[in-house]
Amino acid sequence: MLSKELWNDIYNCLDVNSPLEAFLGTFLHCFNIAFPYKKANLRERSNKRWLSKGLTVSSKRMQTLNNLKRLFAFTREDLIYIENYQRIYRRVLRETKKRDNDKYVTESVDRTKTMWRLINREIGKAPENENNWK
Repeated sequence: MLSKELWNDIYNCLDVNSPLEAFLGTFLHCFNIAFPYKKANLRERSNKRWLSKGLTVSSKRMQTLNNLKRLFAFTREDLIYIENYQRIYRRVLRETKKRDNDKYVTESVDRTKTMWRLINREIGKAPENENNWK
């Protein structure tokens, strides 16, 4: 795009600022056409109070190891290391979720109702409107 522009305005100027402004205007116009703004929808972080910085780092490391495992042929020791890392990560994740759920239930007023909310949230069932009396 920039190679197709006519740059006569820049070469014919005596002032230093006007060629710079002309160049920046042309460059930004081409840049905005080539790289338009993309509206991204940010997902709200669901109710994951248990998700810590350490778990996030471990998750990213595990993803990296899995991607490398697909791309390269590793030795037996490396594969054992990756499997152990995955096993430890899953165990820590399960225990962290369990600890958060226990805390959530013990701090609630109505424990039975809270347990059912937890169960429905885990199986993906949408919460029903409690004020929907007929």
